[in-house]
Amino acid sequence: MPATDIIDYGPNILSRIIDHSGEALAIDIGAPTQDPASGEWLCRYRIENTTTGSSTGADPLAAIYTALAAIDADLARAAESGTAYTVFGQADHGLPRLPGAPR
Repeated sequence: MPATDIIDYGPNILSRIIDHSGEALAIDIGAPTQDPASGEWLCRYRIENTTTGSSTGADPLAAIYTALAAIDADLARAAESGTAYTVFGQADHGLPRLPGAPR
């Protein structure tokens, strides 16, 4: 999803600051919300000036976990294309990875 798209990701419950070429960028994660029709939980996220997305899970914790893993995958794809993001000077962002995700 392009960074120019605006989504309501709800109240911010988690944040992390990452570095991109000396510029601090925020990763924000919104509070999970439940879809009344499916019962699944949705967790939206945003990487400042870069991307927005969402992930689902069977409960709020699963939705947050899969959102963290989706953020890690977004950052890994950016690194593969030559855009490096670091956390405390490290390329490992300290986020969970889903099985089979790029490292």
